[in-house]
Amino acid sequence: MKFFKRNRIIKRKKNKVSTTVLFWQRTKNALCAAVLVLAPLAVWYGLLQSPCLAISTIQVTGCNRLTASEVVRWAGIREGQNILAFDIHETTERIESNPWVYRALVKRTLPDTVCISVQERQARARVNLDGHIYLLDSSGELFSTDTAATERLPLLQGITDADITSPDPAACRLLQAALQLIASCHAGQYPTTDLTITLDKVFGLTLQDSTAGIQVALGFDDFERKLTLLRMVQDDLSHKGISASAIHITTSQQAFVSVPHEGRGIKKHMVNPLPQGGQEAL
Repeated sequence: MKFFKRNRIIKRKKNKVSTTVLFWQRTKNALCAAVLVLAPLAVWYGLLQSPCLAISTIQVTGCNRLTASEVVRWAGIREGQNILAFDIHETTERIESNPWVYRALVKRTLPDTVCISVQERQARARVNLDGHIYLLDSSGELFSTDTAATERLPLLQGITDADITSPDPAACRLLQAALQLIASCHAGQYPTTDLTITLDKVFGLTLQDSTAGIQVALGFDDFERKLTLLRMVQDDLSHKGISASAIHITTSQQAFVSVPHEGRGIKKHMVNPLPQGGQEAL
C-alpha cells in the first residue's frame, strides 16, 4: 500500500511540474508572437514619424493644358507630408478624376521625392448632345469640362445622347469619321475654328463654315482628296465671282455646286476637275 501511495505522490509532483513548464512555455511563445507582430508595427510607426522621409520634392511631367500645381492639388499630397503616408492607387485615381487627364502614373523615389507623370486628353471637337456641349478627344471618347462650350474647336451636331449611351454603332462611326475629317482639315491647312459639322446617318458629314456661310456635303470618307477638290472649286468660284450656297462633293473627282439665281431659285451645276487641275466652267 505504501508503494502505491508513493507512486501517486510522485505522479502528482510530475504532473505539477509538467503543468508549470507547459504554462511558461506557452507564455514564452505568446510573448515571442507578440514581439513578432508588434516589432514591425513599431518600425512602421517610426518610419511614418521620421523627418527624413518627409516629401521635399514633387515632380510633375506631361502637363500641357493643366499646370503642375493643379495636378498636385488633384493628387492631394503636399510637401512635408510623409512619403509613406499616402496610397499610390488612391492618389492616381484622384488625378485621373480630372476630366483633362487620360492616364496618370505616380511613383515614390525614397527618401523624399514623388514623381507624377500625366497623359492629357487631346480635345479635337465639341459635340452638341441634346443641348449639352461635350468634348471629343483624339481617341473618340467624350468628356465634359466647365470650358467645353467656349473651346475654339469644331462643333459636331446631329447625334443625340441616346446614340451615345445605347450606344449606336452608326453614331460611333460618324464620330470617328468626324475625327478623320478634322485631321484632314489640319493636314490641308483648312481652317476649323468656325466649322460646324453635321453628322447624318444617311448622308454622312456636312461642313458649314460660319464665316463663308456655305454648306459642303462630304459623305463618309476620302476626306483628304475631297477637301483638295473643295479648295479647287472654291478658288474657281472666287475667280468667277460666283457665290454658292452649297457644294455637294459626291466623290473626290466630282462636285455639285448650288448657285442662287435671282428670281429663278437655286440651280445645281456639276463641276469636274480638268486633267490640268482646273474646273469646267459653270
